[in-house]
This record gives sequence, C-alpha cells and structure tokens, in this order.
Amino acid sequence: MSKTVTSSDGSFLVEIYDDKGNKITESIVNSKGQAYFTNLKVGDYVFHAINLKDNSEWGNSKITIDGNQSTVQIFKNQPAIEINGQTYNTTKNQLPSSPNASNNQIPQASNTTKNTTLANIPNCHCVAFRLDDIQDYWLNNVQTAIMDTFQQKNASLTIGIIGNSFGSDVKLTGYLQKKIKTNPSIEIANSGWKFEDFTAYNQSEQSSLIKQSNDKIFSLLGIIPSVFIPPYGKINNDTFGAMYGNNITFLSANTLTYHTAYSTSNTIHLFPATVSTGYVNSGNGTLRKLTNDEIFTNIQNSLHNYGFAVVTISFQDYAVNNGTATQNEPDLQQIQQLETLIDKVRSNGLKIANISKINNGQISTIIPPWIKNNAGWWANGKISDSNFISGIQYMIQNNIIIIQNLPPSGESSGKIIPPWIKNNAGWWAENKISDNDFVKGIEFLIQQGIIRT
Repeated sequence: MSKTVTSSDGSFLVEIYDDKGNKITESIVNSKGQAYFTNLKVGDYVFHAINLKDNSEWGNSKITIDGNQSTVQIFKNQPAIEINGQTYNTTKNQLPSSPNASNNQIPQASNTTKNTTLANIPNCHCVAFRLDDIQDYWLNNVQTAIMDTFQQKNASLTIGIIGNSFGSDVKLTGYLQKKIKTNPSIEIANSGWKFEDFTAYNQSEQSSLIKQSNDKIFSLLGIIPSVFIPPYGKINNDTFGAMYGNNITFLSANTLTYHTAYSTSNTIHLFPATVSTGYVNSGNGTLRKLTNDEIFTNIQNSLHNYGFAVVTISFQDYAVNNGTATQNEPDLQQIQQLETLIDKVRSNGLKIANISKINNGQISTIIPPWIKNNAGWWANGKISDSNFISGIQYMIQNNIIIIQNLPPSGESSGKIIPPWIKNNAGWWAENKISDNDFVKGIEFLIQQGIIRT
C-alpha cells in the first residue's frame, strides 16, 4: 500500500529533465509530499526525487506531458528506464511527491508557456575550475598532474586545501610552494581543518576551525585564503559569521542542498559548485565518466541559470585504477580529456577564472526558480498566506534559503501581512523588481514575527 511522504520522512527535492538529459527546473517537496511546477512544454520528461539528506536519488518517473495532466506521482524503487540510450536508476513502492499540482492549486502545464529558469540575470561568460580536497600523500602524483595540466594551458584553477592534512608531504608541499611563486593563476582555498561537517559546530567553533586552517596554509605557503569550500558542501547561517571573522569573502558550497539569498549590504559572495567532471550512474550498477560534451552542456546550463559556472574536479577520478585499487598514477587518457575540456571552454568564447575573480556584475542573489513561481501563485491568490509563509519559514530553517545577517525574529503578534509584500512578490515573479528587493520583504516579515526563524 502506498503512503505519501511527509516532513517526518526527511527533506526532498524534485528535479525535471527533458528527453535529452538537460535539467529543466526543480522544486522542493512540501510537508504534504507535494512539489509544484508550471510552464512545462509538451514533451517527454523524467522527474527525479532527491533525498536532500545525502543528495541521493529517491525515485523517478518518466512522463509525457500533453497538456492534460494535473498530477504526476513518483514511486520509490520503480524499474529502470532508458531515454535516448541513457539509463536512469529508479526506486519502487511509496509515493514521495506530486510534482504537478491540481487545477485549484497552480496553473496547468501548457505547450505555450515560457521557461521556468531564472531570467534576465547577468552572465559573466566565465568558468571556474575547482580541485577539491588537496591533502598529503594520497594520490599526490595525480593531484600535481591535474595542476600541471592547468599550468600548461595557462588556465586558472582554485584548489581547496584541508588544513590539518597538509604540510607533512614534502613532495606536495614543495610543489605548491614553487608553483604559487611562478603560477599566479593557482588560487588557494580553505577546505576546513579536518574536513569536518561545519553544521555540527556553532559560529565560534566554525571560526576557530577556519582560522586553524588559514594559519597552517599561511605558515607553509605565505597565503591567506579568501575562498572557503565547506566540507561536504554543508553550511548554515553561523558559517557566514565565521567566514566574516576570518576575512573570507567567497564561498563555494553546494547548490543542490543550499540555495541562497543575499541582501545588497552583504560582503560574502557565493559561487557554488554547479558542474562536475565526475561519474554518473549508468543504471546497471556501474558508473560511467561524463563526456566533455555532457560537461560542457552542463556548463552552458549553469551560465544560463546562474550567470556563472563552477566546475568541481575530484582528483581520484583522474587516477589509474587496475580494477581492484586506485594507483598513485595519473590516467593519461583522463588527463587528455581534461585538456580537451579546457580547450573547448575557451574555443566557445568563455573565460577561465579563479573563483574569487569571477566577474559577476550584479549577481548578488541566487534564488531557485520554483520560489519565484510560488511567489507568483501567492500574489494571484492560488496559494494562501499561511501556506506561502510557512513554506518560506521552512526553507530558511532548513537552510534551503540562507540569508546573511539574518535579523532576529520579532515577537509573534498575529500581524497581517502588508499588501506591499504581496505586491512585491507578484512584481518579483514578473521580473519587475530584483531578487534583493524581494529579500527585503522576507527580512521585514522576520522582524515583524510573521516568519519565525
């Protein structure tokens, strides 16, 4: 017997992909096990339910949108399906969400609707490559081979160093000491002290961990990082204060779990990981390496959706594997593929930059498109005040929306939401005002005690 998931089962996200494997949009699953979408064109889609606890796929469903559907169901552990030669792994039994709402909740999907991705955002036409988890001894030949590849291509690279795991390996330490003197395009980032989950610590403890790593890096390389790459991509609002106290102004976290909203007065800039060069599940229990064409398509989608792209590299993926163990030897075929990817990015007129050098112009706010959809439905009376407010409150409390310098919650007094807040939501949904103006409304509701944090 099927059972709809609720908030007690965890937090879920539903992503939609077209028949070519391109991500179209996403929406959070609410406490009733529902996610909402609109403006889907007629065609074939795959709906993926993601468990945000570990970013694993919970289940998926292949659907043909013909303009008549109002509800789509996703069940756990469904049989595997294949689209255009690509197999998607699925799950069976139990219902996590209803991605398309009924007619009395949201507008029905139509073949004459517009794209639901972010609109009218500045595009830096730039790509930052990020090499994660630099550490002593383990596959150090592979780590240095990747850095050499970028140097030979005269391409910028940001590397994240785990403070407590760096400095004893004479080979790796000596390599970096020499490279940063001769290759200014290598940017050093802080990846925590012992690769700890920062959300398990308060602001003071997080600040101490960042400082320990910064001090270690400075003692060895003479550089104080201005970029923080949080272990596991996990952050909370205390992380901003910890970064600010250590003069770190750039954050590269995880877009899938942490969507963010910033006000104009904030000084920390978010450039999260949006693309990976790694492996995907082929659907039969094996992994396959993403092709350069697939990676570049993801880069183009990121530039379209966010105005920039940050590509993560795991050095383990570039090591020789004899079938039973990973060897401390670079896989020359994979290294060549990386060289070709760098060339492909440049040949398409894109600049390769360090994370701290991304010229994002006016990009100060990143909010998922489905929140803008919800705001429009609320402004048009399709979602009640209480449902919209409880949804925003839930997303703030669960770090789906993170607002720096969050004001303290006022005393709850049963105040009515001012009409200008709803007007702003409608204008924002129509791209008539900026994301930052919308955030000011959220901050006002927090200060008035209407939204509790």
